[in-house]
Amino acid sequence: MKAPAFFIPEASDSKAAWDWYVHAVGLKGEEAEALYEIDYLHDGDRYEVRVGEPRHLYPRKTGPRGGYRRDAGHRGWSSDTGTVVTAIMRAPNVIYVWSLPPYGEWANPSMVGSGELAKAVPFSA
Repeated sequence: MKAPAFFIPEASDSKAAWDWYVHAVGLKGEEAEALYEIDYLHDGDRYEVRVGEPRHLYPRKTGPRGGYRRDAGHRGWSSDTGTVVTAIMRAPNVIYVWSLPPYGEWANPSMVGSGELAKAVPFSA
């Protein structure tokens, strides 16, 4: 799947909204890269995140009574968690993910460590 051109859902001016996100975390424009999609692992679960969609959670498989199974892999279908993602920003040491309110159990922005990242897809030019 080819990534679309840069956009921020619900924003009348995507460029101005992006500048606000960059400023909100104290970065300069050249330090921030807009991403369309990321996949990452956190606490054993896999997350697939795309701008314009809620996060997709693929939990780690468990044993018959919910117990831990070493090398079990992840469930083959996802469940949505949180609200629509508005922006994904790669900074020098962390990835920031913003969402539309209400945020539910997610911080806004939520942060993904660079070491947890499995895949990053930038917007097309």
